[in-house]
Formats: sequence, structure tokens, C-alpha cells
Amino acid sequence: MDIIQYGKPELVTYEYAEQLLQDEAQKQDSRIVLGNQYMIGDNPKSDIAGGNLRGMTTILVRTGVFKDEGNDEEHPATYVVEDFKDAIDLILKLESLTTKA
Repeated sequence: MDIIQYGKPELVTYEYAEQLLQDEAQKQDSRIVLGNQYMIGDNPKSDIAGGNLRGMTTILVRTGVFKDEGNDEEHPATYVVEDFKDAIDLILKLESLTTKA
């Protein structure tokens, strides 16, 4: 018997979300193709592990499950920031969408 698991960090969850985003983008403009993908999360074992598995840039926030200093050793994120606002600011900087230093 084959068992299919859903939810984070299962790859199928991230593939499904990506397809939904692409479908919505196509409805707005058929020329839109998704660019860089980011996973922001507070749980290294689900959010970050799944994002890493999918090849996303992962951003671990210290506002929920994860509150340690540094990065998670078992499931390290690409970046670690204090909160969601810092994560969005980082993405804007990485995508050259802000003039902030």
C-alpha cells in the first residue's frame, strides 16, 4: 500500500502551493512566470525543512517556535531574522526592490 503524506515539510505541499501561485499569476497576465521563492517560517522542522527541500531561500523568524540565537543546527535556514517585518525587508533588499541599506 502506498502512503502519501501531506503538510509541511512534505515536498508535495510546496509543489501544490507553487502551482496555485503560478495559476493565479497566469489569470492576471499570461506572461507572468514565478521568480525567486521564499519560505518564511518559525519552525525549522516543518517550514524551513520543507522550503530547503524545495530549493527555496528560507528565512527563519524568532517570533514563534524558534527563539534561539544563531541558526537551527538540524534544519538551517538561509537567513535568520527577528520577525516577519525583518523577513520582508530582507526579501525586498535581496530582490533590489528597496533603497534601504
